[in-house]
Amino acid sequence: YDLIGYPPTQEEMAAFAADDAPDALEKVVTRLLDSPFFGYRWGRHWLDYTRAGANAQSNRGPALDAERYAAWVARCFNEDRPWDWFAQVHLAGDLMPAFDGKAGSYSVEQALAAATPLNGPRTFEKIETQTFILMDKLDEGVEFLGRSLMGISLECARCHDHKFDPISQRDYYALLGFFQSSNFAPVPEDTTTREEAARAHAEFESLTNESARLYGLIRQAGQLINVGGGGRVKAWQEKRVPELLQRYRRMLELKREVLRAELTLAEKNQDQATIAGTHDALLECEAALSKNADPPTFDVRTMKHFHYDLGGHKDNIGLVKRATAARAESLLPELTAQDSFWQEEIQRWNEASKFGGIDKNDPAAQKIAGWDARQKEIGSTVPASLRALWEPPHSGWLYVRSEGGLRRDEDLLPFDKQAKEQGMMFNSDNAERARWMPAYIGDARLLLRGDALYPVDLVPRGTPVFFGEEKLELTGSGRLQLAQWLTSPGSIQVGLVSRAAANRVWQHLFGEALCRTPKELGRLGETPELPELLDGLASRFVHSGWSQKALVREIVLSAAYRRAATETDAQHEKDSHNRYFTRQNVRRLEVEPILNTMAWHHTGQRPESPAERNRSVPAANEYAQHFDGPSPFDLIDRRSTSITATQALFLMNHPQTARGLADDILKHLGKAADARQVFEAVLQRPPTAHEVSLVAKFGSLRDFAAALLCSNEAIYFE
Repeated sequence: YDLIGYPPTQEEMAAFAADDAPDALEKVVTRLLDSPFFGYRWGRHWLDYTRAGANAQSNRGPALDAERYAAWVARCFNEDRPWDWFAQVHLAGDLMPAFDGKAGSYSVEQALAAATPLNGPRTFEKIETQTFILMDKLDEGVEFLGRSLMGISLECARCHDHKFDPISQRDYYALLGFFQSSNFAPVPEDTTTREEAARAHAEFESLTNESARLYGLIRQAGQLINVGGGGRVKAWQEKRVPELLQRYRRMLELKREVLRAELTLAEKNQDQATIAGTHDALLECEAALSKNADPPTFDVRTMKHFHYDLGGHKDNIGLVKRATAARAESLLPELTAQDSFWQEEIQRWNEASKFGGIDKNDPAAQKIAGWDARQKEIGSTVPASLRALWEPPHSGWLYVRSEGGLRRDEDLLPFDKQAKEQGMMFNSDNAERARWMPAYIGDARLLLRGDALYPVDLVPRGTPVFFGEEKLELTGSGRLQLAQWLTSPGSIQVGLVSRAAANRVWQHLFGEALCRTPKELGRLGETPELPELLDGLASRFVHSGWSQKALVREIVLSAAYRRAATETDAQHEKDSHNRYFTRQNVRRLEVEPILNTMAWHHTGQRPESPAERNRSVPAANEYAQHFDGPSPFDLIDRRSTSITATQALFLMNHPQTARGLADDILKHLGKAADARQVFEAVLQRPPTAHEVSLVAKFGSLRDFAAALLCSNEAIYFE
């Protein structure tokens, strides 16, 4: 389980038991380290420190290809690529040649890995013009550098000098500049050279800049037409109000009909909570339909909410789906037509605003029409959305790390003046306001108390003073030089990187790390009881060429790892909490090995990848819910291990868990299967005579197999 995440097969156990050679265990370890499943198992450990390389919400970052990233991580572990290189890639993979590639080569997977610091939990919307959002997202990059790669809390110095470790606030903003000078952009997924990637980045930036400039020109020209005509847009909008009032009233009538249908269904099901809530909603609807009710103020925002109420949006199910659920299908044609009308009306209002309230075919609107046509042409040409950058790019393209970032709000002010001089107009919250000029490469501003509203001076990009006075010769964003600095031989920082990695390898093999706070090796963390052991492992890790497999092999073959989980009274008295690892820890399997085991029982073989495993295991998502699947919002240093009644109930009562898997096991064993074979298949050990006798207490061999699958021993590692 520790090395590949799967239980041994009967044949593997028999072969090991029959091998009397002194190196029998070493041969097994070599075989497991060479297994492709090693990469998936140990790559998953790393994914916990990258939020699985994915975005849990559509608006919190670019839509990175998490499945491709996970497969690349597994490949890196299987090929035992040096950890120092692996760490560098997560800062500057887009600026480094492909692994074993020539100078000038490019790896989209490495560039994708370098983008993983972008997928933090904070919102991404309005990042172009809202400085506090920009600062929050950049902070996630510093947090990733500190927590995931170095094992220290660099982000604590955002508001003040670190209270415990020698990291000043200026050090924090010196690091922040590397991330502010970087962004993300789409590249073709078959890109193999830096030249091709640079060309794709340049073209995307050029089209983005041009589209933003056209937006500003259109807005300014439309405003001049509007004002020159005495407020043409407002006059056009007022003409639309009578029809919109009729449509709005009919929408409320349809909503009332849906509510009545829902009330009827709730009364039939005697659902008292739904009945009460629906009664209240009906009263509100009737009030809105009364003659005394104030009509809404019609604008684009209001009409968007009408569209959401009809078609659904996020948590709002929408009247169309609600009518279907309430068996009011006769309302669907009109509800769908209403939804289409409001979407089309939004487009009409946007067009009226764009053309200053005149028809787009009017000769006075000719220049705007030309700019508008070019802007739409750009929108159909670029490989990704220019407005919703968190949506996936087009097929055949990937979002990856790129050079050049965004400016703070106060740094946009000089460009606002230039835009006005060039005939462009932007609202302060228009994303295009930050896109019409070249991307930013430079330093970050120090913020008093970390408050985005109180910027002070620019802090030159660099590394924390405590780590040495070395001045980096930066090119571009400087991320490549930062990555090289991170693992420079003999440095203080390389000691942190190696200790953090060695500490986590020990943790994954023992259930507890040598330093019990794997994300915090600084003074805020716990002091390890065996610092010499941690230092020795880290030192040998570096001298082995940063080989993860060599480190895993050393620990797995050690006497400490091979100790039993039981203890004597004397051992308990000396080390009752096992702080010195006098015994092994009893551990519950994480959700991935549990799923692996269930897939193995279900199919009789080991699926080739985690994605295939999840497709083959019935109710795979429910296992993650019950057995503490990792959160995609956090950098996880240790998995939660809960014990709840619902876990046992899920395994016992779900038709496709214990009982369904018991059928699969008996099918694989054949008609001649007996209790001993079932026991060995489920628990990977022969039963005692007493355990064999227990089968008589069950109604059938199937019930016996199901009970074993629900036992602690099936999901605990001892």
